Amino acid sequence: EKGLAAACSLFILIRCPFNSFNIIFLCVLYIPTVRQPPMIFKESPQDYIVDPVDPIIVECEATGNPPPVFTWTRNGVYLNVARDPQVSMRWRSGTLEIFFWGRPNDYEGVYQCTATNEFGSALSSYINLRVSKARTWLKEYLEPVSVVVGLPLILPCNPPVGPPKPAMAPIRQDRRVSKAENGDLYFSSIVAEDALTNYVCVARFPFTNTIQQKPPLILQVLTGLCDELFSFCFGIIL
Repeated sequence: EKGLAAACSLFILIRCPFNSFNIIFLCVLYIPTVRQPPMIFKESPQDYIVDPVDPIIVECEATGNPPPVFTWTRNGVYLNVARDPQVSMRWRSGTLEIFFWGRPNDYEGVYQCTATNEFGSALSSYINLRVSKARTWLKEYLEPVSVVVGLPLILPCNPPVGPPKPAMAPIRQDRRVSKAENGDLYFSSIVAEDALTNYVCVARFPFTNTIQQKPPLILQVLTGLCDELFSFCFGIIL
């Protein structure tokens, strides 16, 4: 009995009235609390692009004992959450909730979260928050492009600037025709059949799941009739 009682910080001894040899112990063991410095286990991506329609959520979650206190900086300056009615912090959490009223761009910047208790501090990564800007192409008339058969050619795409960076629609490529990462179309040598197609550059913005396209461009392929004596070429539009 003494050995079992010594292992318990709190115990109740009950003797069965029918059998003096049966003893039941109800024992509550004391487990000392482990003190821990903060450790951040969840945060928003370092390159964080948000939709201008939805509230902005910037995550920062950390463990620690005692529970840590959270603070934020924006562009290296302390962010006073209590003084901005559009910004709040979740209870027992460092996650920011920004319910902006018509001006989401005001909250762009580089954010960093700090979790602190009496045993230390933990810093999140720098979170570069940007608002998605999937602009549309300007409505414009594109002049036809004329080129002589056999010459190389680049058709520029010039998609709208993000963020996020748009993904260019795939095309059928071969040894003669290829597409650059920015959407420009490269012809190593023009053939007459290239004039049979109108060329439209298409960009997809994956974050907002929108597709933008440039006005169609007409390619005019010229057959060069060169006079070596006078060193000039005449073009016949196909």
